[in-house]
Amino acid sequence: MGISVLLTYVEAYKSPVANELWAGLPRVPWSISTMITTASFVYVSKVWICDIERVFDEPFSELAHFVLVGYVLLLTGAVLWVPFTLLSIRTRQKPFIVFLVLWMTVSGSIVLFAMSLGLDQHALVKVASGWLVFHHLVFDAIWWWNTWRPNKDALLTIHEAPLFRDVPF
Repeated sequence: MGISVLLTYVEAYKSPVANELWAGLPRVPWSISTMITTASFVYVSKVWICDIERVFDEPFSELAHFVLVGYVLLLTGAVLWVPFTLLSIRTRQKPFIVFLVLWMTVSGSIVLFAMSLGLDQHALVKVASGWLVFHHLVFDAIWWWNTWRPNKDALLTIHEAPLFRDVPF
């Protein structure tokens, strides 16, 4: 599902309304943070998925299912951000669902970070998980949300094609 998140971002930035996605974020710092976040996610996932048997000790192993909860929240929020945001731009609204998917991503990051605190021998997982929380909380859920204005200009006129004209329903 992590690949799905990246693919939705690629498609979003290829869209004709890509400039509307930036809100008030500075592109260079956000891009650098996103690269660090992606690397952190890959590293954290490698530890949680590939080394899980060696990572968990008793009685901590009884809490391993919370890692899955963290991933479900983080990835679901991240993969839903693009379609809901693009739809919001098209409709010139700032709906609560976009806020919700941002905070799902933050919540999943917090769960993974909290779980990493129980890993005595994995300091780098703690740092990487902490970075996930930082990026998703500061850059996305707070900064981006508070500076994003999807309703500032009309993006569709009566002469333009509707959003999903080629999608059979």
